Amino acid sequence: MATEDRKYERLVAEETLIFSATEEISRVVEEWPGGMSRQRLADLAGGMSKAHVVRFLQGDGNPTLRTLARLAHGLDHRVVISLEPISGGDDE
Repeated sequence: MATEDRKYERLVAEETLIFSATEEISRVVEEWPGGMSRQRLADLAGGMSKAHVVRFLQGDGNPTLRTLARLAHGLDHRVVISLEPISGGDDE
């Protein structure tokens, strides 16, 4: 795969991961019994700012794994990560 193609694929992988993380947290927030305010989630996530939670839920920025773990824990969930091979990725 050409260098530019690899760069593009990496960027797509990064954005897909951020999108997936945001969608999973949003799904749990939406399904929370009785609802969950952004401020309440911020408090449960160890005192994050409401603005930080809103930015995360809007998909803005580049959230850290620590941020993801804190939000998930605040929602009584844990993050599970797995790696899968990229098909056809054997040409370096």
